[in-house]
Amino acid sequence: MERRIVETYTASDNFFLTAMGGVFERDQLEAVAWLMSDNEIENIYVVNDTACSFIANACATGSIDRTDENAGKVLATLLQSHATQLEGLSVREKSEKLAQLNGQRQAEVLFEDPMLVDRIKSGEIKLKGLLFDRSKVAFTEYEIQLEQVIVG
Repeated sequence: MERRIVETYTASDNFFLTAMGGVFERDQLEAVAWLMSDNEIENIYVVNDTACSFIANACATGSIDRTDENAGKVLATLLQSHATQLEGLSVREKSEKLAQLNGQRQAEVLFEDPMLVDRIKSGEIKLKGLLFDRSKVAFTEYEIQLEQVIVG
């Protein structure tokens, strides 16, 4: 997926957050904020792969094995808390929706860093969601619902 990002998005003012299961840890925020301060980043993309094993298994089986992996725990919580919203969707639709929900959750994590919040609120940095679909080898951008994230 990372190779595809580089091939598709050539501008140097973009920063892509990718992690196992699309889940990055809160202790990684400091590093992200530091990277933002030293670079002229205009866009932060929170990236999720709709076919990652955590998301694919969750959507195919309706649950995630709550292993020691934080990604599994986070996605299991999202799956349970949005069960009604995901009900009746095809596996593909569920995968896309769960990936988007996780992108929204990632935005909430980013908003725990005051420096990033200020730069996003001021419009200096735009926060965007990005889904990777392996079957189509394609990216789809979507809007992060900032009004749900911004507090105060």
